[in-house]
Amino acid sequence: MKNLLICMLSFLLVSNLFSASKKTAWERYGLKGKVKTGISTLYSVANKSGKESREIIDKSIYKYDDKGNNIQYVRYNADGVLSEMVIYKYDDKGNAVEETNYNGDGDLTEKFVSKRDDKGTLSERKRYDATGDLLDKCLFKSDDNGNIVEVEVFNGKSVLSSRSVSKFDPSGNLIETEMFNSKGVYDRKTISKYDDKGREIEKTRYKAGGAFEFRYISRYDDKRNEKDEELYEADGTLWSKAVSKYDDKRNLTEYVQYNADGTLKGKYLYKYDEEGNRIEDAAYDEKATLIKITISSYTYY
Repeated sequence: MKNLLICMLSFLLVSNLFSASKKTAWERYGLKGKVKTGISTLYSVANKSGKESREIIDKSIYKYDDKGNNIQYVRYNADGVLSEMVIYKYDDKGNAVEETNYNGDGDLTEKFVSKRDDKGTLSERKRYDATGDLLDKCLFKSDDNGNIVEVEVFNGKSVLSSRSVSKFDPSGNLIETEMFNSKGVYDRKTISKYDDKGREIEKTRYKAGGAFEFRYISRYDDKRNEKDEELYEADGTLWSKAVSKYDDKRNLTEYVQYNADGTLKGKYLYKYDEEGNRIEDAAYDEKATLIKITISSYTYY
């Protein structure tokens, strides 16, 4: 299953894995306006004797073209030294075809190459190491609406390692995904339910053999914002709960997590610029103490 997860997670950087609708990076990341660059600096926060101090953990810079596509990502460590860089390439139709990863020395570490069918739907994605050897390959099958209904993952020797099969409702919402191992044996299943407005209200995971693993329940306010979510364990008991708050522009401003007994698990506070893009992300621990903060800024076309 590790290869399948790598395939899925890497693919999410350039496209939606299951949805037929093609979204730009701006849309996938929830960015507002024609963002050209985004710069985010992550700090650890310490508070001793009532005095707050911050220390840089890393700094990330995201670059987009004027169509909203990722073109470059770079990350620097606390000393300002380059840690990694990713370069994205697209075909003349705006489809992502290549993603190349480099380390801090500028050496290639791995590369992803994608192919699409005549309809522009992703059909293949290969991952290569620094020497050009194939690490794994993902094959995608789509329905008539362009939704990806099957993903097969092969290792570097073209041996099947895992497979997933998905189903969609008439509105294009993902309602079921089944995972299988290299021998074709059922491994787990995820089922999602939606309300009449197309909002996901329940997600349930089942283990091999059909045993219940966990369930997410989501509820929304009258402005269609997700206001709270609950996570239940295999025995049906509540494991955690989260409550969200929004401003009058529907920007998420507060996300608070609680344990089953109602005690605080963690809290996040967010601030936005005039365009509606997040400029501050503050993380608090179970004692409501600020422990990390991300400061972001943007340039626009």
